[in-house]
Amino acid sequence: MLTTRLIHHQPRIGIVVTATIQATLRQIRRDVAATDTLSFAGYITRMGILVPVPVANRGDAQYADLHVGLKGQRTDEQRSPSDWLLNLQVSKTLPLGGRFAFYAFNLLDKVGNFGDAFTIGRLFPPMRVGVEVTMPVPAWR
Repeated sequence: MLTTRLIHHQPRIGIVVTATIQATLRQIRRDVAATDTLSFAGYITRMGILVPVPVANRGDAQYADLHVGLKGQRTDEQRSPSDWLLNLQVSKTLPLGGRFAFYAFNLLDKVGNFGDAFTIGRLFPPMRVGVEVTMPVPAWR
């Protein structure tokens, strides 16, 4: 995940613009539970000697050919494309101590992984746009 935030402030006119860009650049998912990784204890040499493999190392790439996929389970890696999100907020001071704000969240949203029968995709909230105006209320006497 890469997050970049840009803030531009113009004090003379009382405006602040904030933009936040978030990018999920790379995501790789491997389903090691879909193989018999937990059941094999090691490998047998040509001399008939069992060479044990520690449990922590059974998922290593050098033992990939020892893994047997379970029937109906997906064992290949899944690579999802990049996801990009843009959030924008503009605030402006108003006379008499008021404030005006406009915001747009999840602008230019591009969801890269919708999932499939075996996995759940990344889901982001839909685009939201809003406006706020705040003004002070005079004190009652």
